[in-house]
Amino acid sequence: MNSSRRFLLGLLGSVLGFGGFSCAPLYGVPLYGAPPIDTAEYKLSGTVVDSDSKAPIPGVSLSLGWSQTVTSDKDGVWSIDTRAPLRGDYALNARDIDGAANGSYLELEVPVAPTQVLPGSGNDMGVYEQTNIQVSMVPPPTVYEYKLSGKLVDGMSLAPIPGISVSTLGHSAISGEDGTWSLDFEAAPADACIILFQDTDGTAHGAYQDTQLSETLRPITKAGTPAIFLVDCGLMGMMVKP
Repeated sequence: MNSSRRFLLGLLGSVLGFGGFSCAPLYGVPLYGAPPIDTAEYKLSGTVVDSDSKAPIPGVSLSLGWSQTVTSDKDGVWSIDTRAPLRGDYALNARDIDGAANGSYLELEVPVAPTQVLPGSGNDMGVYEQTNIQVSMVPPPTVYEYKLSGKLVDGMSLAPIPGISVSTLGHSAISGEDGTWSLDFEAAPADACIILFQDTDGTAHGAYQDTQLSETLRPITKAGTPAIFLVDCGLMGMMVKP
């Protein structure tokens, strides 16, 4: 391919948005040929405090959707001023990013409801504002609630397997006639758990090899609720012993 032809193809690519050129739009700037996006300026501000002592917490990262990320200062104060697509279901994400320096806290989502304070025009929907938002961070509890569930099936026929012992962190259950099992218990915090599956009824439902599943645990919490570990193991196949 000669140089003039390469130049023309490169020029065409830059116009159409391919050939190494980015097509990602900025806020409010749609892709070529796409309808304009309604955007608004969002101004949010408030403080981050300990849910029990109400003491201010510095070093907490806060963001609104995919907007800029800000960090609470020494007085727990923070503010966000960003432009984003207009929508009514944003939630403020708060995350402890400085480790144990100012205490350890669980990640939190806080619904926000900013109101319009200045009108806009065209696709600029104006300015939406909400102040005095108090983000109450919850310290990790000494005991977590664990909710684990799944279904055991034969690795070849996919038929459900009853009578299998499922155990982890000192708690156990037996799979039912439809192969399903569930565990709901309280235990000390853990980063991961090993779930052990054991055939305890002999050959009553066929003989199966013991197996285990390693699961990473991540607490899920919402404003005002305790930390819960939710683990759905889905289908766990167990092969018949030869």
